[in-house]
Amino acid sequence: MIPVISLVTDRSRWGGAWMDRIPEQVAVAAQSGVSLIQVREPGLEGAELYELVRRCVGAVRGTLARVVVNERLDVAVAAGAHGVHLRHDGVPAPRARAVVGRPFLIGRSIHSVEE
Repeated sequence: MIPVISLVTDRSRWGGAWMDRIPEQVAVAAQSGVSLIQVREPGLEGAELYELVRRCVGAVRGTLARVVVNERLDVAVAAGAHGVHLRHDGVPAPRARAVVGRPFLIGRSIHSVEE
C-alpha cells in the first residue's frame, strides 16, 4: 500500500500574500510527491475560495496530486477540484455523489460510530 501524504492549507501563515503563496506552496508540495491537497480555509468568502481552489488545481496540473475542498461542494465543482471533504453534519455523501458522479473524491469527517 502506498501512503497518502497530504497538505492542508492555512492562509493565516502567509499574511496578506496568501492568495499567491498558497498555490506556490501547493505546486512545490505536488512536485515533491504530496498526494492530497486539502484546501481548508474556514470563513473565506465563496469568490475568494473559488479563486484559491482554481489556482491550486492549476498548481498540481501534471502531477499525481489531487485537490479537495473542505465543505464547499459548489466551489469544488466550479473550480475543477478533484474532490470535497464534508463535515459530519453537512451534505450527506450519497447526495454529493449524485451531484458529481465519478471520478470525484468524497471524504467525510466522523467522530463516532453513529456518524
